[in-house]
Amino acid sequence: MLNMYERCSGRQSSIKAFTLVELLVVAAIFGVVIIAIASCLMAGVRTWDYARKYSGVEADAMIRLEAVHRDIANTFRFYAITFSGGAKEFAFPGLIDVTTYGGEESRIGTIKYYFDPEKRVIFRKTWVFPESEPLNDKAEKIITGVNDMVVNYYSLPSTNDGSGMWQEAWSNATNIPGSLALELSFEGDNKQFIKIKRTVMIPAAAAPMPEQPQQQPTAAGPGR
Repeated sequence: MLNMYERCSGRQSSIKAFTLVELLVVAAIFGVVIIAIASCLMAGVRTWDYARKYSGVEADAMIRLEAVHRDIANTFRFYAITFSGGAKEFAFPGLIDVTTYGGEESRIGTIKYYFDPEKRVIFRKTWVFPESEPLNDKAEKIITGVNDMVVNYYSLPSTNDGSGMWQEAWSNATNIPGSLALELSFEGDNKQFIKIKRTVMIPAAAAPMPEQPQQQPTAAGPGR
């Protein structure tokens, strides 16, 4: 009986408690975990708040801007179609899908975007080269509910001074801008104006301008 008591006492005395250092380490680990969870929750709240301030019109505009982005970024140099634009409209060469007897095919043509302040709509018009520009009633509605649109164009730096600049219009018939900046304004649900900005880089701006195809002169025969 005594031996059994001694054995039990020996087992109880061998049990060790946590030290202060171990408690501090556990507390530090719990603190890191809590901070990580709180950061994730705060990021989710910020994302939800950022998305909540956009109404359905602005959200739809951001989606449709992706198609506009692709059109601008895929433009190229073409001797017969120049890149031109102002503060409310711009036009450039691009590939246009047309329906033929053999199916659909892509042809070189002009893509034009313009803003109608009365209808508060951004329109898109396309016409195949060498056709002329169609009437406005042939235009496609791209983004609706727009209060204003402002376009700026970035001129790439020349080899002489090495400095580029943003400008409000583009009329250089021999070159295209390095970037195009779009700024759209909308009226939010709380009667405050919301602006969506999109800058599109144009890779073709750094490519050399292709020469206009010219008819080769025929060689004169003998005796002429």
